[in-house]
Formats: sequence, structure tokens, C-alpha cells
Amino acid sequence: MSQMSQNDESRFEFRAWAENLGEVEARLRQLAEPLQVRESGELYIVSTANDEANVKIRHGLLDIKVLAERRQGLERWRAGPKRPF
Repeated sequence: MSQMSQNDESRFEFRAWAENLGEVEARLRQLAEPLQVRESGELYIVSTANDEANVKIRHGLLDIKVLAERRQGLERWRAGPKRPF
């Protein structure tokens, strides 16, 4: 993926799916405190044929994010369209 400009609205994101992250969460918090923690319920649409788009349904909207770049094992995502579902 190409490098993003300073004015780009994309961001690096971290997601985890679990009831309780236990030791993993404790270790992450030792390394760095999060800037923001949000918990929410979404329905993700996944496919082995696509790892360039993140498609989910949240709050009655179809929410699509597009992969902007990969760097050192991290992924930066750019928000795409949100449409009523």
C-alpha cells in the first residue's frame, strides 16, 4: 500500500474479539495506556477472498473501511461509506 499524507483521515486500529482478554489485556496496558477504549457490538462480514476491506453492520448501518497500508505488522484503515442497512 502507498504511504498516506499527513492530512489523511486514516488511522491505525486494534480490534479483539473475546469475552475477556485477561492476561493479554493486562500485558497491553503495561506496554501503553490506550488513548480511547470503545466497546460495541457489530456484525462483521468476513471472507478469505478479501483482506483489503473491513465490512460490518453497526447501529443499522453498513460500515466499510479500506486498508490504506501495512507497516510493521500493523494496519492503517481509511473510513469508507456508511449506508443504511
